[in-house]
Amino acid sequence: GGKNTCPDNTNTPAGATMLTNCTCVPGFKGVDGASCTPCAAGTWCMAGVENACGADSDSPGESSVVTACVCDAGYIGADGDACTACDPGTYKSSTIVCTSCPTGTYRAGPAAPSLESCVVCPADTYQ
Repeated sequence: GGKNTCPDNTNTPAGATMLTNCTCVPGFKGVDGASCTPCAAGTWCMAGVENACGADSDSPGESSVVTACVCDAGYIGADGDACTACDPGTYKSSTIVCTSCPTGTYRAGPAAPSLESCVVCPADTYQ
């Protein structure tokens, strides 16, 4: 017989004999033997299964590994691991560590996403 082509966004190893041998490529979700669709942002897909990133983290669409999930601004943690809010008095934008607010400024709450989250100390106070 002739050869058949796998559905969109699937592939199969050489020598496959059935449509269900066509499985989703990394970063896509779906059932074996059918067309697969891209994983949404905030998820990662492997073996056709979509997995959500952890709390306070995100990933780009079509991610295929858990380490694509990176902590949101204001949170720290290893890629793919749990994220923890930066302490009050600190912020995190695009760096990998929480940075102290500059002298003369403060941040009362946790998880500050940027330097602009640090506000000037009011009159009769200091930091």
